[in-house]
Amino acid sequence: MYTRIKSKFQIRQVKLGFIVMILLLFLSLPIWNGRQAHAQQDKTIALDGVWRLRGYGKILHIYQGNYTNYDITEISCVQESNGILKDFMQRYGRLAINDSGQLLLSTIGGITRYTYDRLNTLPEYCQNDRTSRSTDPEFNFEVFYHIFEENYPFFK
Repeated sequence: MYTRIKSKFQIRQVKLGFIVMILLLFLSLPIWNGRQAHAQQDKTIALDGVWRLRGYGKILHIYQGNYTNYDITEISCVQESNGILKDFMQRYGRLAINDSGQLLLSTIGGITRYTYDRLNTLPEYCQNDRTSRSTDPEFNFEVFYHIFEENYPFFK
């Protein structure tokens, strides 16, 4: 009889322990989600800035949860695309800053890793947006020439 009472008591303890664990788990979820949201916000803030893609003549400007992509040459800066950073991150899948302070970007399912170096500011010709709206045929030909000259090694 005594062992039976002991068993019921043990069962109650196990049930009580299980209930306490479940309760603690549900109470900790808002804290966990808050930390994740805060970490995501910190990651976005760390990404803010101007980044130049190595070897491709592109600049990525990340600011306040948005992005703008520019095609650049020595003489021009043309806005290629812009939008919400979240959409950009979903497109590329993996965005990280390495120990050297470089932005590393990989496409979903791809094997190519793009490396961006941080710049202090946008180049002046990207800030004033004069070159992207040019209707001067001679200038536009110069931009076309510079795209090939600066980005295609066998163009001579």
